Amino acid sequence: RAVAARLRALGINYRAYDPWLSPGAVDQPAQLPEILGCAVITLHAELTRRQPWPSYHLLDVGALARIPADSLLINASRGPVVDNLALSDLLQGGGGPDVVLDVWEGEPRISQTLLGQVKLGTPHIAGYSLDGKLLATRMLVEAMARALELPWRNPGSSAGAAAPLQTGAHGSAAGTLRHLLAQRYDIGADDAALRGVTRGADPEAAALAFDRLRRHYPERRELLGSAVTPGPASPDALRLLAGLGCVIPGESR
Repeated sequence: RAVAARLRALGINYRAYDPWLSPGAVDQPAQLPEILGCAVITLHAELTRRQPWPSYHLLDVGALARIPADSLLINASRGPVVDNLALSDLLQGGGGPDVVLDVWEGEPRISQTLLGQVKLGTPHIAGYSLDGKLLATRMLVEAMARALELPWRNPGSSAGAAAPLQTGAHGSAAGTLRHLLAQRYDIGADDAALRGVTRGADPEAAALAFDRLRRHYPERRELLGSAVTPGPASPDALRLLAGLGCVIPGESR
């Protein structure tokens, strides 16, 4: 739902597949074969083997073969939602889409072969922003307070305000979006770090290195809720900023 809200705000056409929800609870519902034909496929399922719709190996050999070679597949949910061996076989044969994996089967012992085949690989840190960690902690405390019938008052984030975003002129909405994202996150750095600590290492050492990257992950802030430095901005840039949940000067939150 969070991804769908961002896509709507950014004017991006999308479809969603979640058979566990009633059709009326899914915006732009579609069946899995239609999803697999999309230009970008992003996975957000919890991991379950529960019938009748297990997410374990949701993308198996057959499903992966349906994805067009010029598509992009992103998995930031749980590793076994994608059959990693089948994915590696597909990529080894020179077929398959571009792939970005944040999660892997067998973590922290991930496939070095698959890491070498994907476009970008990160060590299960998609939710590791400082803001995300604080939000998760707050949600746990709120749940505990409800369960124990204790009073609760949200104290707000202890992270403080992130550095304001700079807009500038970048010629297109896509250029503006890339510029904004780069101010908050460099996925290439995480990809390089993962490859650097695991390449050529024996499996046990590589697993320990994978865990170390997660335990000592550097502070990262979110676009959501970020203030924007006042200055000239095109209507497209303002639409993007609002769609990303940024705080635009002169507008109420």
